[in-house]
Amino acid sequence: MYNDSEHLQQVQEIKKLMGGVEVDDIDHAMHVAQLSDQLFRETLALHGFGEYELHILERAALLHDSGVQYGIRGHHKTALRIIQKLRLEGMEQRDNNIIACVARYHRKSLPKKTHAIYKDLSASDRRKIDILGGLLRLADAFDYEHDSGVDRLTCLISASPDGKHSIMVTAEHHITHKDSLEHILHATHEKDKLFKQAFQCRVSFSFMYVPHAVLYEVPASVLYHQENLPAEKQW
Repeated sequence: MYNDSEHLQQVQEIKKLMGGVEVDDIDHAMHVAQLSDQLFRETLALHGFGEYELHILERAALLHDSGVQYGIRGHHKTALRIIQKLRLEGMEQRDNNIIACVARYHRKSLPKKTHAIYKDLSASDRRKIDILGGLLRLADAFDYEHDSGVDRLTCLISASPDGKHSIMVTAEHHITHKDSLEHILHATHEKDKLFKQAFQCRVSFSFMYVPHAVLYEVPASVLYHQENLPAEKQW
C-alpha cells in the first residue's frame, strides 16, 4: 500500500509518461494501465508481442481519457487528436500514431480502414492496434465504476475443435455491492467485441471475491513469460 507522499510521487512520474497531459481521473488511468498490463501478459501466447508493444499499451491506457477534459461526447476521437500531436519521451511520430489509435479504440466504433491515421498505417501496425485496443477496451470495462474494485485479471485459454480459442477472463475483486458487479459485467459484454475480433476467439467472464487486504503475489513463472518483458508494474 502507498502512503499519500508515495502516491503523489508516483503520479508525478506517471505524468511524465503522459507528456504532461492532464486527465480527469488519474487513478482510473493508472488502474486501467495496470489491468491492461495484466491482460497483455495473460494473452502473450496468442499475440507474441514484446516490450515495445507493452510500452505502447501503457501510454495508450494512461491517456485513453485525455479527451474527457473537452467533453464526454466523442472524447475518444479527441484523445486521438491530442496524442497524435504530443511529443512523448522516447517515442517517434509513428509510435505516437499507434498510441493515439489504441487510445481511440477504447470505446465506440471498432477500427476501420477508412479511419483517420489508422488507414495510413501498415498492416502490421494495424494488427498491433487491433490487439492492443482490444486489451485496453476490456481493461477499461473492468474499471467501469472508476473505483479500482477489480484487482487482478487472469485468462484461461483453451482450444476448441473449430480452431477458435476460448478465453475465460477471471476478475479478482473486492467489490461488495451487487449493482457495481452487474454494471461491470454489462460493460465487459458491451466492450468485448474488439478483443474477440482481434484474437478470433470466444470470451467469457467470471468474478472471484478476494478481500482487499489480501496481497496478491504473482509467481515469477507468470511474470516472465518472455525474457524481454519487464516485471509487472505496481501502479
